[in-house]
Amino acid sequence: MRHGRRGDPGARDRPPHHRQRHPRPGHRGPPERLLRRRQGRRHGARALAHLLRRRGLSSAEASYLQLAAKVDAFFGRVRERYPDALHCEKGCSSCCNQHLSVITTEFRRIAQAVLALPPAGRAALSVRLDAGRADPRCPLLDDAGACRVYAARPMICRSHGLPIALPAAVAASGSAPTEPPGRDVCPLNFTAGPPLEAVDADCVLDLSHFDRVLGLIDRLGGGDGGRVDLIDGLRALLEPAQG
Repeated sequence: MRHGRRGDPGARDRPPHHRQRHPRPGHRGPPERLLRRRQGRRHGARALAHLLRRRGLSSAEASYLQLAAKVDAFFGRVRERYPDALHCEKGCSSCCNQHLSVITTEFRRIAQAVLALPPAGRAALSVRLDAGRADPRCPLLDDAGACRVYAARPMICRSHGLPIALPAAVAASGSAPTEPPGRDVCPLNFTAGPPLEAVDADCVLDLSHFDRVLGLIDRLGGGDGGRVDLIDGLRALLEPAQG
């Protein structure tokens, strides 16, 4: 099972709002109804789209890739400064469970990576999906515990393991923040070395800001704040075409 963060095990993985599962006949990409453009509030998305166009970028995916690169660089800084505190490495999959949901742009990237897998990899994934939810591990893991689509992994996977800043009241009860921000981290990390409170501020991820940016990217890509359940989405993606 996923090792929850000490303060709030489920704060970063909210239940999906949309679980549509049926691809169009012969469709080779993500299911149309699963990924179709949704109407929602677009004021933040329009502002972000304008900024991206000025920089020569015009898509949610381009913005998402920029965010992913920043998170990867952030992770690298933490690892360099606290080399003995992070235990995240290939095969460390105790945090990789199947109860994940992702934004539309993330699922498109995951779907592209899955469809690019060799036939044996897709077949193994199908077997894992057919096993249902009895196995808590993410079906995208291979037999060695490594992610088959590592380069396309979603933000929750990219950022998990980092120290995060979050309001203490939210960590305790899920309510609106009423106290100064607290800190949290995967229980496998920072078990030795400096206490979490002493970690440099530029090595602590601001979760509220991070989630706001991801929400803007979701709306830019046509989302309305709903999320795609990873298992349902993968099943629909690999479901044999009817017709």
